Amino acid sequence: MEELETAVAGGYSHLFPAVPILAVISTTCCLLILRSFIKTHVFAIFWYLYWIALGNLLLLINTCIWRGNVRNIPVYSDIVSRIWQIYALEIYLSILCLNKFIWTISRPAPSVKVYDTRRRINRIDAAIVFGIPLVMSPLFFFISGGRYLIIEDFGPWPFVTTSIETFLVMMVPSFVAGVISITFSCLSCYNFW
Repeated sequence: MEELETAVAGGYSHLFPAVPILAVISTTCCLLILRSFIKTHVFAIFWYLYWIALGNLLLLINTCIWRGNVRNIPVYSDIVSRIWQIYALEIYLSILCLNKFIWTISRPAPSVKVYDTRRRINRIDAAIVFGIPLVMSPLFFFISGGRYLIIEDFGPWPFVTTSIETFLVMMVPSFVAGVISITFSCLSCYNFW
């Protein structure tokens, strides 16, 4: 037991071999699946898998670079901390678009209409997935307590202060996207019933 406490306190995490290996496996699986969904032109699935693969790839890179240290790499750390700030919102928005797509195809309609509306659906999904984070990203600068926070063995993370503004900017959009997503899921289940 003392050896484990010394190893963890000395900067060597017991998560190191497992986290990068699982990140490689999950990123590879996401990219293999992503390749097949490019042909279907379903924007929601594509961006959901893209963000999952990007998050796992960043986790892999960060756990390898910052294993046992807190070295400062300013430009990379700024970029990664901003990506982590919009990551959760992007996942919720991608799931929202996916549930909206399932609801759209679960409604009874002629097959020609479903194919014609796919382009319109993809444009709306692109506006949701790109537009909302573009509007929210500048707001992250107002709630940040600093540029980033480097966590040993995990790399740079967003450094935010605990305040009502942080709650409004970081939590409320994800919560609203989740509620709308659940609504589309329930409507889809009703249409399939």
